[in-house]
Amino acid sequence: MSHVSYMEKLLDGVEVEWKALGDVLVRTKGTKITAGQMKELHKNGAPLKIFAGGKTIAFVD
Repeated sequence: MSHVSYMEKLLDGVEVEWKALGDVLVRTKGTKITAGQMKELHKNGAPLKIFAGGKTIAFVD
């Protein structure tokens, strides 16, 4: 049985630079946003997913 993890298989031969999350993003908590504002911000295929109230989501740059 192989002890190679799924992540190790995915990254086999790939150079990776590991960084702490705090070095590459800022997590904001408690920012007020309406569903309408989220619809305005939403971009299909954008890399970041934001949540409002746990039910409304938008993808943003």
